[in-house]
Amino acid sequence: MLRFSLVIAGLLFLSACATAYQEKGFSGGYTELPLGNNLYKVSFDGNGYTRPQRAADFALLRAAELALENGATHFGLVDSAASVSTGVVTMPTSSYTTGTVTNYGGYSSLSANTTTTGGQTINITKPSTEKIVLLIYDITEYDGPAFAAQTVYEAIRAKYNVEPTD
Repeated sequence: MLRFSLVIAGLLFLSACATAYQEKGFSGGYTELPLGNNLYKVSFDGNGYTRPQRAADFALLRAAELALENGATHFGLVDSAASVSTGVVTMPTSSYTTGTVTNYGGYSSLSANTTTTGGQTINITKPSTEKIVLLIYDITEYDGPAFAAQTVYEAIRAKYNVEPTD
């Protein structure tokens, strides 16, 4: 029982932080999928501690990285969607009983006290965002709104204190 409790405590400790900027793993992260000529689907899934704004910013950060990795100076958003999935977790309960025996002239009396803990219900929301990104190599040939890849890259890394992953 102690071993099980330690495993649960360890999992809760590891998951008690917002999703880091990382490739998608157990606690979330980003993915990208090439869709065609200079077109990508970029997604970011957060865990229960991640705010929707953080998920949206990290999807933009990945889009900026893709642009820079591929030699593009800018990127445009062709489409964007955000969602939040919700779930409920009920913590397990445990009970223990303590008792006292009192002797009264040959008679015994037992008093017991039962304490129950746990059973809390926790609502969990997990944000997700998805962006269809067009890499732009020559901004003069693009007539829509565009993001400067280097500016987005630097701003979001600074905002969240994200280290480069060279």
